[in-house]
Amino acid sequence: MEGIKPTESLHDQILEYNGRDFPIGASSGLSIDDPVKVLAYQHYVYTQCEIYWFYHRYYNNVAWDVVSQEVLVIGDKQMDCLELSVSESPEDMKDGWTEKYYFDITYWI
Repeated sequence: MEGIKPTESLHDQILEYNGRDFPIGASSGLSIDDPVKVLAYQHYVYTQCEIYWFYHRYYNNVAWDVVSQEVLVIGDKQMDCLELSVSESPEDMKDGWTEKYYFDITYWI
């Protein structure tokens, strides 16, 4: 699978794709320099999972599982970094790859 490179706001893409208006900023979350800004604590984990599902259904129908999660402190920002194991075959995750997603959680910490 080629790297995901959204060309428009992630928020707007999700809203258009499934009608859900999540409390997130417009960033992609695909790099530490472009984290998804989480604007509300309520249902935060659900919002993260919906973003993963959106990326992996919309861009390529794949299976995924969480490998690790850590909070990074970068200057005055707090980033929730999740690493996922991704595979085109849910039965064979060992042939997969990893991807990292970044969420700016400074707003609610």
